[in-house]
Amino acid sequence: MSRRLVVNLRVCAGLALCAMAWPAQAYFDHFLNNTIVGRLSRPQTETLADIYRKALSEKDDGSSTPFELPADKDAKAAEGSMTLIQTTQKGDQRCRQVKSEFRQAGKSEKWTGWYCRKGDGDWRRTQMKQ
Repeated sequence: MSRRLVVNLRVCAGLALCAMAWPAQAYFDHFLNNTIVGRLSRPQTETLADIYRKALSEKDDGSSTPFELPADKDAKAAEGSMTLIQTTQKGDQRCRQVKSEFRQAGKSEKWTGWYCRKGDGDWRRTQMKQ
């Protein structure tokens, strides 16, 4: 389990939900206050990162992967889906655009972002020009 992927996933979701451009390179907890991703427990976040990693590595563009994160002692249940929009390849770097939707306790959030990896490395949130 890559802690870096978990942190990058949270950063990407938090920044998009705050309607900010993607300039921040560091992780700041206050960006995630009052967001669904910011309220997930550590086990929920690890499960979500595993779901993303598997989908990014194995699924085709256009495919949607639903997820359910059961409630635990630290967080309410959450659900949603991630859809792979498009893939680009430049040399050994593969990038995938992801559209995600989260729902928890009657609230919903949506965001879109890019993840890239070189070779067989970890997927990392990436800033891409449209």
